[in-house]
Amino acid sequence: MVLAKRFQFVFLVALTLVIVFVSARVEWLHWLTFIWLLPLAFILPKASVKQATWLSVFTATAVWIISMYWLIEANMYFAESAFIAVAIVFLLFCLWQALPYIVLGVCYSYFNWRQSYLGPLLAAATLSIAWSLQPTPLPWLPQNFLFAYPKFIAVLDLSGISLLLFLSTLFCFSIEYISRKDLPYKKHYAALALSIPLLMLAYGQVRQLQLDNNKAQASAEQWLNIGYIQPALNYEEPFDRAYQVTEQLIKEKAPDLIVWPEIASPYSFIDNLDDRRKTLDLVRKHHQDIITVSGYVYTKEQTPGQPYTYYNQAQLIKNYRLQGQYSKEILVPFFEYMPKPLSFLRRWMPKTLYYQAGENQQPLSYKNTIKLLIAICYEVIFPEYVRKQVKQGGNIIINPTSDAVFGGGIGGYYHLATAYFRSIENRVPWVRATNTGISIIVDADGKPLTPASKNHAISSNSAHVYIPTQTSFYSQTGDWFSKILIVLSTIFLVMNRKKLLRHTEKAYAPNLKQKTKTSAKKKRIGKKKGK
Repeated sequence: MVLAKRFQFVFLVALTLVIVFVSARVEWLHWLTFIWLLPLAFILPKASVKQATWLSVFTATAVWIISMYWLIEANMYFAESAFIAVAIVFLLFCLWQALPYIVLGVCYSYFNWRQSYLGPLLAAATLSIAWSLQPTPLPWLPQNFLFAYPKFIAVLDLSGISLLLFLSTLFCFSIEYISRKDLPYKKHYAALALSIPLLMLAYGQVRQLQLDNNKAQASAEQWLNIGYIQPALNYEEPFDRAYQVTEQLIKEKAPDLIVWPEIASPYSFIDNLDDRRKTLDLVRKHHQDIITVSGYVYTKEQTPGQPYTYYNQAQLIKNYRLQGQYSKEILVPFFEYMPKPLSFLRRWMPKTLYYQAGENQQPLSYKNTIKLLIAICYEVIFPEYVRKQVKQGGNIIINPTSDAVFGGGIGGYYHLATAYFRSIENRVPWVRATNTGISIIVDADGKPLTPASKNHAISSNSAHVYIPTQTSFYSQTGDWFSKILIVLSTIFLVMNRKKLLRHTEKAYAPNLKQKTKTSAKKKRIGKKKGK
């Protein structure tokens, strides 16, 4: 019986890892990420508190390891880091990222939610709250690969990821609940499990019709012909290919605005006179507006005896001159900078750069009502940061990116999937221009307007993009759903505090009795020895 139970646990954990790994790599299996928590939902009701804790720790950490292992190779390549140092930091990172799932496992088992008719709801609320409260340098979920189904994840524009995570978790735990015998409200949970995907699709269809209607009534000022280039430059190569690909795009498509990617080659419109001259010559020759990205713009204040610090900065060049600048605010730790408390790690990560973060950056005004929301590379994965810029008036996401450090592997696809959600959450179009791929232009409804470019291919493209005048409910109110869950959970804990206290006392009573007996026995032995 014990061996059978252990085999069942091993099988379900392995199934979880297979679902997460395969669903991220096989396009027609991306839908599996909606139910990746289903095996865990079947594990927890059968596990003791101790088993649930260790199984949650192992499963969630392993999910992060098999999903993000490519970060190790990327950092070793970029910062010339020692493998041991990177591996230790990466393992600690994965353990930290696993914390919300560990909280779910411990709470579900400790409070015996398997016996409660509210169990699936409590599990979904716990994970959603834990995820929304946890500070993280990488707000990623396996569910990010649902980006392939923009109608299905349209609920993102209501309250962001917390709502999608709640619905996904509730669906999985509802399926587990109705699989057991002799439980109340099984029909209710069966109806709930059926209604969740149907209501999500129905909402997506309604939003699609609304957006289509808005497009049909849009004025000419609400459309922008925008393009990108993907020059596939290596660090050692001259920047000339970027100019050549730009000229080719102008001749073929004649876009109003062209977005250049973040490029490994050392280019600076601000601090390199030759780069500025060549860029302005191109702009004047073709009467072209361009967004460039300068890999280095030296800060005004430099500390004597210390390495130079610089900004990662985008520039809007319009009407033959510089019209606006944006300095990257959220830098990549261990790549673009070293967190001060961990500065000792530079010894093992010697090529970590010395970028300085920009402050209080604003969207760049382009024409009429169009404001460019710049999010350079890594920044676009942060929901609240993008939402803040949308509230400041940004209505098209410009995402210059360099995923060359991933070597054309799965890392760029993870980046794409995570960033995709920002467009749907805020109902704004999105232009992703990368140096080596994957580049794409996406509509406000989440549908691609151009095919995704291939990795390490020289390419360019453009699209006629609708710029909406209204943003989403999420853009205006933020993550209200998780706040409501926190309030309801607090009320639930207060109302059930006596029951929870009795449960805690009951859970610890055997240990307390055993400790009391052991202590009394030691005292008796001590007295005998004293005599």
